Amino acid sequence: MKSSGSKWIQIFMITVAFVLLLLLLLVSINRQQLDGQRLHLLAKLEAHAAQSAQQSAELIAQNQQIQSLLTSIDKKSSRAASKGKSTKSSATKTKPKPKQKPKPVDYQKELGSMLKEAHDAKALFEKKKKDQAVEKLLGLKKRTWALSAKLEKHKKPLQGLMGIFDQVLKAWKSGKAHPAIKSIQGTYEGIIGKLKNSHAK
Repeated sequence: MKSSGSKWIQIFMITVAFVLLLLLLLVSINRQQLDGQRLHLLAKLEAHAAQSAQQSAELIAQNQQIQSLLTSIDKKSSRAASKGKSTKSSATKTKPKPKQKPKPVDYQKELGSMLKEAHDAKALFEKKKKDQAVEKLLGLKKRTWALSAKLEKHKKPLQGLMGIFDQVLKAWKSGKAHPAIKSIQGTYEGIIGKLKNSHAK
């Protein structure tokens, strides 16, 4: 019985050793295959890098050629433009442009628009839009002062409206109507009439 048991143990040990040898062989074969695949991939990558480097070198050379062509074209165009400028400058020197006379300011039209703005401001106040009315009247006050510096003959009546503007603005800001807005409109209408008469003569 002991001899038969030892035989079985020996057979078991031999089979285990054989299996281990087989496993070692398989592992070594797999490693060889992996190393071969790695080498193949590395070779491919090196070839691709060399190809891309060659292509980039070709592209750089092409770009340099294009830039040289563009610079030569720019030089030619700048020369042609300088020649054209010289001919134009000579032509302008020979034929001086006539000086344009400034157009006379139509003060009647200016005062007419200011009169309309005074009516609009009054209408806004009557519609309970006092903030808009006050803003419009402030702008009209500035325009009146600027116009008084241009119309010397009518400077005093226009500058005399500044106090009236202040009275109307004060009343409108508090929400109260003021009859002096009519005197502003009347002053504009009077100056417009005088300007018409002076032009008619």
